[in-house]
Amino acid sequence: MPDESSLDPGAISERFVREEFQRLVDRVRLLEEVADRQERLLDSIPAAIVVTDAAGTVNAWNAGATALFGWRPDEIIGQPYEARFPAPVRGGVADMVQTVRDGRALTGEWEDYRKDGSRVWVDSRMQPILDDDARVVAIVGVSRDITERKTAEWERQTIEARLTQAKTLESLGALAGGVAHDFNNLLTSVLGNTDLALAHVPPSSPARAYLKHIEHAAHRAAELTRQMLAYSGRGQFLMRPLSLAEAVRGKRPLFQTLTSDHVTLEIAAHDDIPVEGDAEQIGQLLVSLVVNAVEAIGVSRGTVRLSTGAAYCTRSDLACTYLDESRPEGWYAYIEVSDTGSGMSGETMARMFEPFFTTKFTGRGLGLAAVLGIMRGHRGAIQVSSELGRGTTVRVLFPALKRELPVRGDAPANGPASARVQSVLVVDDEETVRNVARTILERAGFRVLLAASGAEAIARFREESDQIDAILLDLSMPLMSGRQVFEALTHIRQGVPIILSSGYLQDEAVARLEGGTVAGFLQKPYRFDELVSSVRRAVRPPDAAE
Repeated sequence: MPDESSLDPGAISERFVREEFQRLVDRVRLLEEVADRQERLLDSIPAAIVVTDAAGTVNAWNAGATALFGWRPDEIIGQPYEARFPAPVRGGVADMVQTVRDGRALTGEWEDYRKDGSRVWVDSRMQPILDDDARVVAIVGVSRDITERKTAEWERQTIEARLTQAKTLESLGALAGGVAHDFNNLLTSVLGNTDLALAHVPPSSPARAYLKHIEHAAHRAAELTRQMLAYSGRGQFLMRPLSLAEAVRGKRPLFQTLTSDHVTLEIAAHDDIPVEGDAEQIGQLLVSLVVNAVEAIGVSRGTVRLSTGAAYCTRSDLACTYLDESRPEGWYAYIEVSDTGSGMSGETMARMFEPFFTTKFTGRGLGLAAVLGIMRGHRGAIQVSSELGRGTTVRVLFPALKRELPVRGDAPANGPASARVQSVLVVDDEETVRNVARTILERAGFRVLLAASGAEAIARFREESDQIDAILLDLSMPLMSGRQVFEALTHIRQGVPIILSSGYLQDEAVARLEGGTVAGFLQKPYRFDELVSSVRRAVRPPDAAE
């Protein structure tokens, strides 16, 4: 027979409750174990995983999310997903969450934010979780940190863009230099023949006015070639120690004439560290920058400010400049020109130093291109910052002078000249230049010999070296360079005074010429009096009066 106590309803009920409670405890423990395993599983995943409910409230946040974004789970769980973002972008984030709540997944690369406010690039996917009735019950977000890859891509694109720009500028510079060289040869003929014609035309002749117009136009064309040569970096640089502050202060009266009544000019030329530079070229650079700043202001009222100073530039500073070309880290003196004009777009900034590119009227645009060439010749760099509607600032950086360098001048002339007619050997591959030089020098009383090539000049000089008092030598000739011809001529006779001439102006080759007396440099196009004066200085005894 069954035990009476086993039939006691109270005992049965108590046992049932104990068993159900134990089953409930076991189920809770199992759920906790499952949740713990799920949490450990989520934390083991290297990506950032965030789970929200259907309303967008965070209810799961793994260790990867903490590592990537900086928030601890206890700081973010229970908060709206967009709460962790800066206030200005929360609206956009809420729109993204709403898109997923509507049942559409989002995938892409975008900028996210860390707890400290810094930005991080992520590759993310936000996926809705649906129930059997296709209703969104949760949202799972998975993000990976791709900041390093994005940074590398940006750096690669920047380097590629800079290389492309450098190659483009190099090609344009070579073209500008070549055109300027040939054009200078033509202008030498134009100006020389104009001078000769003026010498034969009486002062009362109406033709003198027309010849003067030709002369004026030729000089304007020569100025254009100088700008082209400056852009190509092959302009004439007579380097000497100087102060940028003094260069700015010295140009103040000129700057006043360049500005209009509605433009205020401010100059803060503080003492700076010395640089080695060409005062004339830096003056041209200043004029170009000031004119560009004034034109950027237009007809509105505004301010142009010039300042000088010195700054220590790191490699990262220099990497963000035009003409970086691995400029060394160190001290740089600078000139800064800022304006309150219209500013520039990114597209305009990318092209601002291209020759003849302009946002102004047709025919402008060489000024800033020349600035680029001048800074290239000075081994400097250019920083530009601009914003549409808020003006532009251009800072040109010159390497600080580490030691005082002697100023190169003309070498002393040769020994005493004899009473005989002095002879000059003119060496130039351009026939028109040779003929003009011969006519001018013969009119000045010199005997002139001509050579159309380096080989011909060497042969002629070998035959008559003791009869030739000076040589006018073009530096840029085919087959044999001016330097090769120079070395051969000075090998035949040491001390012969040689006047160098070039359409490229005074280039680096001049500084490397050794073994002879460099009696001067004559820039093409040269005038009647410039040629005659240079030759007379070359053949005059050292103690003769000018």
